[in-house]
Amino acid sequence: MNTKIVNLSLPKNLLDMVDEAAKAEYRTRSELVREALRQYVGREKFSKLTTSLREFAAQQGFKPEDVNRLIKEYRAEKAS
Repeated sequence: MNTKIVNLSLPKNLLDMVDEAAKAEYRTRSELVREALRQYVGREKFSKLTTSLREFAAQQGFKPEDVNRLIKEYRAEKAS
């Protein structure tokens, strides 16, 4: 793994919680923080994607109730 060392500042109470969680999961502090950042970045990407898809759907006139029907139609088309 290509890694770089970074320094960051955390309030003592947050660092204590990180250390507690890391100990409970038998992980290092670094492993725990890396995983937390991966999840955060992933959620942000997912949030941006869903926002874009909602905007596209609204522009196309799709409604939430259309989703299941469109999925079934797409799958049926692919299967044939």
